[in-house]
Amino acid sequence: MNGVVVATFSTNLQQYIAQYKLCRTVNGTTVEIATATGYEYNAGIVPYSMTDASPVVGMQATYNLKHVDNMNGAETTIATVIITPTAISEHDPDNAIGIYPNPMVDVLTLELPPNVDPVDVTVVNAIGQVVLSYAQLATDRDLLVNDLQEGVYLMRLSRDDVPFRTVRLLKTE
Repeated sequence: MNGVVVATFSTNLQQYIAQYKLCRTVNGTTVEIATATGYEYNAGIVPYSMTDASPVVGMQATYNLKHVDNMNGAETTIATVIITPTAISEHDPDNAIGIYPNPMVDVLTLELPPNVDPVDVTVVNAIGQVVLSYAQLATDRDLLVNDLQEGVYLMRLSRDDVPFRTVRLLKTE
């Protein structure tokens, strides 16, 4: 199992943001790791998550989160973190579960790493009602969300009735 570096952030207001980029620099070499689509205008809270599935273990890396202006294409660094990923044996496979796209429209993909124990998935709306539920998922799955109304949802991942991860999801039309 490979180690990962996950960058999660939320925006409260977006104007003229074409996309967000996560870039990694090691020994003067910069690589674009991931991108996420931004918004022309959005006044709500939007959660994002980007993953570096192949971090350079044992070497100092600088991660820059940038936004790209929709009007002129200019890139602006909005956050910088310097880390040294440790041995990949310390990696927790539950943190490598992919959940995308977010915001979601019709389908939400749940990507499970190989050899992970089966997980139970529960999605609840803003008032705590269960709107989707799946038991004992052990392989990648596309979850149909086209019947859900626009809004914010919480996805809880659990195993043997013990939750281990909660993700905030945004449903758009």
